[in-house]
Amino acid sequence: MNWSDFVASFVSLVVAMNLIGVLPIYITLVNGRTPQEKRKIINVACLTVIFVTISFVLVGKFILILIGITTTDFLVASGLVLLVVAIMMFLEVAYSKDYSGQTIATVPLGTPLLAGPGLLTTTLMLSTLYGYPIAFAALLLNVLTVWIVFYYSDTLLRIIGVEGMKALAKIASLLLAGLGVMILRKGIEEIIHLLK
Repeated sequence: MNWSDFVASFVSLVVAMNLIGVLPIYITLVNGRTPQEKRKIINVACLTVIFVTISFVLVGKFILILIGITTTDFLVASGLVLLVVAIMMFLEVAYSKDYSGQTIATVPLGTPLLAGPGLLTTTLMLSTLYGYPIAFAALLLNVLTVWIVFYYSDTLLRIIGVEGMKALAKIASLLLAGLGVMILRKGIEEIIHLLK
């Protein structure tokens, strides 16, 4: 395994998954739940991320070809969606619905918060650039990181504080917006190249 490619993949997926931006939303969603319920939510959410992302990467290109969507089309669409989601998260208008008493592990936590357009697109791109083993290994390490951060979220909240958490979430949302613009730019560049 090329370790530089693995590190590059891991860092790209860290930004794409936007764990720091999702963390305050997770804390809000699980507020009032028992430790046992929280562990179950974390486990199901992480399994959802793995299943959705790997399934998408393995069959994604086939589906895109089947319905006539090019990779360029998907890049542009994903970049736009990711940018909108990042702006909504920055303005704190995303996922403000009350989910108390509802199952939140699969939706919205597993997808689209964690396994959203950014993660799906980025993993698909990484699998093309570096191969499936590196892309999937980086994904699994990211999911493990998510599990650990969510599991110790109460401790992190006590250390950082609510305001500190909000500040980190804002920074993470800006990084996510930057990723969305980058994916959108790549799509537009490919369109321009095809038109030449």
